[in-house]
Amino acid sequence: MRDIALVIMCATMGALITLWISKRFQDSVEARQKGGLVMEITKEEKKAIATLKRLEKNWPKTIWLFATGNAINIIKCGENGSHIEDKNGTMDQKYIIDSVNINNDGGDF
Repeated sequence: MRDIALVIMCATMGALITLWISKRFQDSVEARQKGGLVMEITKEEKKAIATLKRLEKNWPKTIWLFATGNAINIIKCGENGSHIEDKNGTMDQKYIIDSVNINNDGGDF
């Protein structure tokens, strides 16, 4: 009888440990599927995405972002909130306030 109780207790502990490890792994890496592609999303990546989503909610209408090469430029808007262009019809670089080096691509899909 004692042996059976010991086996049941060990099996229960094993199942609990397996569940705990599985939950810890799930918290650190999440798989996302899109168009048949499975991507592993790390906890760090999820935090970065959440940060951008929070930023989006509070973004001032007086500045806008322009992606070039490996930089994202922060640019001041015109008085009416428009993007200011130079004489060639492109973004006027004089209005760049600052830039951040975040891996990006400014091209459309």
